[in-house]
Amino acid sequence: MKRILIPVDFSESSFNSCRYAIEIATKEEPVALWLFHVFIDQTFYNPSTDPDGMMSAPIISIEFSEELKKIADTNMAQLKKQVEDYLTEKGYKNFTINKFMISGDPEWLVEDVCEEINSDGIVMSTSGSGNKGPLEGSMALKIMGRTPVPVIAVPNNYTTFKFKNVLYSTKLNDIQNDITSIKKMLELFKHHDFTFYVVHFRKSDNDNASMHKLEAAFEKERLDEKIRFMMVNDDNDTGTTLNTVIARNDIDLIAFIAHKTNAFKLFFSRGIHKDDFLGADIPVLGLPHTNK
Repeated sequence: MKRILIPVDFSESSFNSCRYAIEIATKEEPVALWLFHVFIDQTFYNPSTDPDGMMSAPIISIEFSEELKKIADTNMAQLKKQVEDYLTEKGYKNFTINKFMISGDPEWLVEDVCEEINSDGIVMSTSGSGNKGPLEGSMALKIMGRTPVPVIAVPNNYTTFKFKNVLYSTKLNDIQNDITSIKKMLELFKHHDFTFYVVHFRKSDNDNASMHKLEAAFEKERLDEKIRFMMVNDDNDTGTTLNTVIARNDIDLIAFIAHKTNAFKLFFSRGIHKDDFLGADIPVLGLPHTNK
């Protein structure tokens, strides 16, 4: 990744996601980091509770918005300084830091900002600065299903910054899209020495032929032991199955294709889903669905 968008809310987890973005980025070529913050542009006002205050509501709203903007400016400057100090400490000289703030809904704005800055990836925290912060895990999942670029969600308590073993989960229902996604990851992280574990959490033996087809597309990488293919029997205890695979293979990052979530379909379907990956307490990478 060379142009990384980092949504922030100035909590400790925001700085954590900045450090993760720095560590996974190339150190051989110029890298641009974009610190992106969304702030509320108005107060919520219910005239039925205060009919005599209706005329003053716009003034209160403007004043409140301006105060939030001032606070955000200060916090952004402090975060930028933290990141600069971290880069100096690590001796990384190929980074430039940009900052961008706007009011509105982050779920809808991130896609536009990605296009504006020509971002090739997003790194964000899975929790915000409060019980219902705008950058919580649910927001990360929504952004994954909307943006046309890879999105990495980093748990707020994750500080390992290790990038050695990557689990790519495939349902084997769209082999061509799997091939495109794996090639995308190989390109994104070619500056790292890592191993891909392409894993299918199966319910039956009928998926063997599809896995063999996927293996054939990466025969060279398989022979070089760059990619390993695994079929894992997934019984009813999905969480235990996933955690066992993670522990046995020392997985540092989970990757998957981030389809838009259909809650009704999710309720009645079986198997491992992106919600399970987000609960594994390690960074997850949501890749855009590329085939129409």
